[in-house]
Amino acid sequence: MENLPETKPGNQRGVMHVMRSIWAVLAGYLTLAILVMLLLMIVLAIVPRWQASVSSDYLAANIMLSIISAMAGGWVCARLAPDRPLAHGLALGIISLVLGVLYALDTPLGAGRTAPPQWYGVLLALLALPSVLAGTMLRIRTAGRS
Repeated sequence: MENLPETKPGNQRGVMHVMRSIWAVLAGYLTLAILVMLLLMIVLAIVPRWQASVSSDYLAANIMLSIISAMAGGWVCARLAPDRPLAHGLALGIISLVLGVLYALDTPLGAGRTAPPQWYGVLLALLALPSVLAGTMLRIRTAGRS
């Protein structure tokens, strides 16, 4: 029989703690991504002409939806964090910032859709971190009240 390392209760607890931290950040990102897509689908159902054009109204609505979604993702991340919710929110915010920069560098286009202005992707990237942190802080400030 092989000599397997002994499983120490403290070590197992440490692994579970790391897994919960990863889950908190992942769940925050999933919340952010799914919510922005759902809200955008609802808005495009309400205003179908935005599907074909990149108007200033569409860009403003999309920026607002992105901020709201990022805040929700930050809130979920902080809610699920096993400890140090601000550090978890910061991790999610940095991931969102990096992905936002990648988006700004190579903005995907839908079939037959005109490209949004360059400032749009840059603004989304710049708003990612503060929006996630705003949701994280909202959770931290309201956690003691519930």
